Amino acid sequence: MVRLSAFLSTGVPPFDASLEGQVNVSGPAATPAALRGDLQLTTLEAHSLAAGAAKKPRVDFAIHNVGNIQVSLANSLVTVRNFKVAGPYTDLTVSGTASIDNAKSINLKANGNVKLEMLEAFDTDIISSGAVTLNAAMTGTTSRPAVNGRLQLQNASFNMMSLPNGLSDANGAINFNGTEAVIENLTGQTGGGKVTLAGSVGYGGPEARFHLQATASHVRFALSDSVSTEADAHLTLEAPKPGVWSPVMSPCTGSRFTRTAMSARFWLCLRPAFRQ
Repeated sequence: MVRLSAFLSTGVPPFDASLEGQVNVSGPAATPAALRGDLQLTTLEAHSLAAGAAKKPRVDFAIHNVGNIQVSLANSLVTVRNFKVAGPYTDLTVSGTASIDNAKSINLKANGNVKLEMLEAFDTDIISSGAVTLNAAMTGTTSRPAVNGRLQLQNASFNMMSLPNGLSDANGAINFNGTEAVIENLTGQTGGGKVTLAGSVGYGGPEARFHLQATASHVRFALSDSVSTEADAHLTLEAPKPGVWSPVMSPCTGSRFTRTAMSARFWLCLRPAFRQ
């Protein structure tokens, strides 16, 4: 058994991890295509440890393998036969193949979900809830991957003691359509107001392509114990194609900036709001 504690962060809280299994490889090292091998892990686990006098997290992190993790190598193809890990707050399954020859082809699938309460195990100042669900497949090559699937955010909340505002009731999805990620009306609540994020991001090519829009409506920020500010804001970031940008217009007093291959516009309206 190999203990991985020395390779993990020594922050608070501390974590411990271990793995146990065997690796078998045969064939000439000078000819990778002729190599054959198997990896089998009977144990792969990690968990948080008591932090002594430090403030104890509200939740404990723990994760372990479900069944033996099995990976094989033959004819320059790595095959993930079984990889599943789970815990009180997470569940992840990965399967598929990846070549190690010049083609560098990939055909992988990942399915899982994470309960956001898990974040509280990493920082005692975090209060979080909700869930993230992922169902995705990656094909193509390592240099030009194509990702298809969906990432879903459900009733997510995130707060830190050091920040004036947190995020609550966040819902939405990101659809992966080969070489583009499309944000489906991601919404949430902060400072008594509403925030939204929409748009798309292109990936897998030599140049980034994106069109993102973020808005905030009636969001309050505390300036002091007796005074707060209510704000409406709109931010747009665009890079439709390399080397091209279009003029931007501000519908409200604010500022803007542009540069090659990207344009942006931003406006912000502030209203004083005195507390009673």
